[in-house]
Amino acid sequence: MLSILAGILIALGGVAYLKIGGVVGAVLFSIGLLTILHFKCELFTGKAGLLASRAIHPIKLGGIYCGNMIGCALMVGLLSLTALS
Repeated sequence: MLSILAGILIALGGVAYLKIGGVVGAVLFSIGLLTILHFKCELFTGKAGLLASRAIHPIKLGGIYCGNMIGCALMVGLLSLTALS
């Protein structure tokens, strides 16, 4: 569930950055990343580096990746129903 939430949050931050752009978009994207840190969500890019040090199992990393993709897909589906698309 935490990886799905991370996917949702990173998708929201990405949409904010792409729609607004500039410094304001970058700040909103950063807020998305900080929210991921605050809720201790599992973001693939934050965990992928642990694979080299064997601190995370590849199957767990694959689960995080799939969860992030599911979260992003959910947000894309919801945002496609709004005026933002």
